[in-house]
Amino acid sequence: MLKAMHLLPDRFCLRLVGRIAQDSDLPQIPTWLSELVNDPAIAGRVQLVPPVPVDQVAGEIDRCDILCQPASSHILTQRYASPLKTFDYMVRGKPILAADVPCHRELLQDGVNAVLYPYAEAEQLAARIISLAEQPRLAAAIAQKAWEQSIDNTYDSRARRILELAGEVWISSTHNDFESNKTAASE
Repeated sequence: MLKAMHLLPDRFCLRLVGRIAQDSDLPQIPTWLSELVNDPAIAGRVQLVPPVPVDQVAGEIDRCDILCQPASSHILTQRYASPLKTFDYMVRGKPILAADVPCHRELLQDGVNAVLYPYAEAEQLAARIISLAEQPRLAAAIAQKAWEQSIDNTYDSRARRILELAGEVWISSTHNDFESNKTAASE
């Protein structure tokens, strides 16, 4: 995202909220990040916000016009992670821009409820940011669709689906055990 900032007009700024380093115990910003953020080409257009309490997350999300869901370079994260941040984004009614990786495609569809960009391609990320900013109808449409779909993805509804699935598995296994016992008894 920081590389994309170099390609964006000065009217764009980036707000990074949350943990900014692999080691959350680091007392300061890592040198590599400090150098990127303080680069004269983007200095003053990047805000680093430390992690906030859960009850303040919605407010931080609402301070942004476009919500970006990047991806880690780790293959397990790209394929199997559940990007919880995406659920928070969907309910806020803002356009979502996400890296096109398998775990994001489970919830997000390009041009439907998000705009996807090729992972790790700063030029494409910047182009899609500009496109969303210049196409308010598209931005509003994908934000609306994400919001509509968020109803099916609340913590309560996801927990209910998990419990329903667990119940189906239990009933199925109980039925199979009953059939096995019935067959063994008739022999």
